[in-house]
Amino acid sequence: MRVHRLPLFIQILLLGALCSTARAFSFSTSDPTECGALTLTWRSAAIWSDDNPHDSFQNGKGSFTVALPLTSGQKFVVMMSDKTGPAAGGISNLLQVGGSTGASCSTRLNPIKFSFDLPLALKQCGNYQFTGFTETGATPPVQVIVAVPGGTAEFLTIPKGQKTYDWVANLAAGTSVLFSMSDSTGGLGGSSDLLPVGDSDTKNCLDSFSPSSTAQPSPSSTSPTGSSTTSAGGGSTTTESSHSISGRVVAAIVATSLVVCVAVIGGAVFFVWRRRHHSPSMKAEMIDLADDPAAATSLLYHPMYQPDPFTSAPSSANLPLTPPPPSGSEYNRSEHESSVGSSGPGAAGPLPVKGVPNPHRPTTYVQHTDVYDLPVGDDGVVELPPQYSESRAAISGIPNLMNTPGARPSGSSQHSPSPAHS
Repeated sequence: MRVHRLPLFIQILLLGALCSTARAFSFSTSDPTECGALTLTWRSAAIWSDDNPHDSFQNGKGSFTVALPLTSGQKFVVMMSDKTGPAAGGISNLLQVGGSTGASCSTRLNPIKFSFDLPLALKQCGNYQFTGFTETGATPPVQVIVAVPGGTAEFLTIPKGQKTYDWVANLAAGTSVLFSMSDSTGGLGGSSDLLPVGDSDTKNCLDSFSPSSTAQPSPSSTSPTGSSTTSAGGGSTTTESSHSISGRVVAAIVATSLVVCVAVIGGAVFFVWRRRHHSPSMKAEMIDLADDPAAATSLLYHPMYQPDPFTSAPSSANLPLTPPPPSGSEYNRSEHESSVGSSGPGAAGPLPVKGVPNPHRPTTYVQHTDVYDLPVGDDGVVELPPQYSESRAAISGIPNLMNTPGARPSGSSQHSPSPAHS
């Protein structure tokens, strides 16, 4: 899911003087209307400075009013911080902007600087990975706000050099949460929609510091159950309050909307988002069946022998034997070339079978004489006769020399010379 809608942030920092020891910082809001005045009222907040007390803070209470630059129907939450840390005052429930009461304002918002991706599945104590922020222009380190409407928030810091960030979702099943980001320059990366947390068999990540919802306060107020200690990012603005405390109160409003809006007004920022489903895809190579198989043809399988379906194969008893040709002869070379030639497209047919004669070539018989009767050729080559086994079957068309007078079995040529074989 690619985040591209941005929640509105107006960070509230209480800068006036306030003496409060035992406290439970909480706040409430007036009913929001389009471009209407939104009043925040808080109590028991810890102020950053005790040097300059102000009349608007009495007995640990204060208020702040700001024109709400949202249109009717949009939904948002408010987050409030004080000296003890960001979101120390908690986060409001989800608020919806009512119709206009006649007030007008600019709802034009500045674009976000970067965006980020989230997995679609969020489960209790499961691993959750943030990605895409570096590729879309975030300047590290990047800060993530994990905000639970009607409850508390957690702040994560993604250090320099990390393009992804794995977080253990220490959220109880059934919780609704939104995520927003900012970078080291104050640039905003948007926020997600409200996401539900699914159930799982693991609970060992949950503790008292886990972001959680409180016991359903009224829609206009909230009380925290805990806070985070890491620093929060986001923009800020100085706004005139109803008590003329300009420069002393800055509010933090996290807004989400059911419609698309992108904005920054001073430190008030809307985050717009869009969903992007990360479904796994199988990338396959495209094959053009019209192409020649080129190099792959060298691996094509050729059967050793394919009989002609239109002729009957002779029996093995009647097959003539073709003796091997002399080594180095032209016959040997041509036979070898025709047997192991190219196997690519257009290559010769199947390889011949040893012992099966070529029906298109005439049979050649070679007669050998005894070694003692062999003349030496002009080239000085003497061809020795073969040795025949006594159990060898008769060759069709050739007399059985083993049964003729003067013939002897192989291996006896080393005794006395005998007449040549015929």
